[in-house]
Amino acid sequence: MTFRPLRPGRLALLAGAALFAACTPFIAQKPGEPGEPGSAEPGTPARPHYVINDPAQYPRSAEGLSGPAVMKLLRQSRVELAANKPEQAVATLELALNIEPRNPFVWQELAAAHLARHLPEEAEHVAVRSNSFARGNPWVEVGNWRTIAQARAQRGDTAGAEEANGHLGALVARLSE
Repeated sequence: MTFRPLRPGRLALLAGAALFAACTPFIAQKPGEPGEPGSAEPGTPARPHYVINDPAQYPRSAEGLSGPAVMKLLRQSRVELAANKPEQAVATLELALNIEPRNPFVWQELAAAHLARHLPEEAEHVAVRSNSFARGNPWVEVGNWRTIAQARAQRGDTAGAEEANGHLGALVARLSE
């Protein structure tokens, strides 16, 4: 087996990604919550480390959640999508996921890129994955349900698209309250 040296550009990209991954924001847990270290009730299922009932308290966009390296990659992927280069956008977003693998906004953008590639099944799958990381953030879920509705319509699944639009309408009504 022979090893080839990394090109300088790739080496710099890997080093930068590692540096920014180490510097990404960390959300601390509140000690003493059930099921978490220091809890008075061992064995109780862990709850999310934040529970917010007010939609205004959730980040509305990636800017409110992502580190600088991920934001740079998101901006780059948006330019690539606008230039009708969805394959490049997918590759860029996958780099962002290597840095922040649980960022629902990155998954959301990846779903949109798959939709632009005319891969509705993949777009829906990725949008559902984004919802799993959203932790109830209605701003993320609105975009994901919109993508799911478009993916189902692109596949010709009219009933599925109507169902997704129903979820979308319920979320929009929640945000309008």
